[in-house]
Amino acid sequence: MPGLQSPRLALGPAAYVRFHGGEGKYWGRYSDERLLDWADWMVAEAKAGRTVWAYFNNDADAHAVHDARTLQAMVRQLWR
Repeated sequence: MPGLQSPRLALGPAAYVRFHGGEGKYWGRYSDERLLDWADWMVAEAKAGRTVWAYFNNDADAHAVHDARTLQAMVRQLWR
């Protein structure tokens, strides 16, 4: 969420990332720059052998669906 720093820490066989809102608590889209930054990290973790999961609950106005699809496309592109 805005104003909060999320630590990027993966200790076991899986990495789990929760997205709560790009503009406020549980609402607002994430910028492409922020999603791409996370996509880079997620791909690196996957290439290191971890299973990576992402969950969006910024549900207002279907932002979660949009952001999840955007992140998925970015990860696919980077995975090549």
